[in-house]
Amino acid sequence: RTNRQVRVIRVAGPRLSFQTTRIPPLAALKWTCPLGVNRAASRTRQLSDPQEVQFESRAPRKRSGNYREERPWGAFEVISSGPGFQVKRITVNPTQRLSLQWHRHRDELWVVARGAARVTVGETVQTIGRGQTMSVPRTVCHRIENISRIEPLEIIETQTGDYLGEDDIVRIEDDYGRD
Repeated sequence: RTNRQVRVIRVAGPRLSFQTTRIPPLAALKWTCPLGVNRAASRTRQLSDPQEVQFESRAPRKRSGNYREERPWGAFEVISSGPGFQVKRITVNPTQRLSLQWHRHRDELWVVARGAARVTVGETVQTIGRGQTMSVPRTVCHRIENISRIEPLEIIETQTGDYLGEDDIVRIEDDYGRD
């Protein structure tokens, strides 16, 4: 019966703001993952102090204007962000895929803008094409894969939640050896 909390630090110009949010114990979170994935593998990133977590972004969040980050599978660009939401354009190179992952603090909605994707959400694996959508609730394992050998895949991802930092990723499987 511990009171788990997350403290989120937000930087807005010269001011800092703090927000403390109560989160349920990990055991109370719904766990949905594809068959054959070892649930214990995700526990390798457990926190040393489960009572309170302080998230610190690796790079300052840029709220004004777009910014782009390269990844081994392609890149993403933040198109828009505000309190409780963020919109990204994700470009996945031909035959590449993102890690099988889940998030504690955000839900995602994917819209395919270009190409065709094989998406895994929980135990569901399906192919979606231009104009089709997929909803990903928080704590559910998910992955996007570009099934084309020629064309890049473009996804518009809308994230909603109480924390949207890049360090809210728990990787289960990764083709590029990342934690």
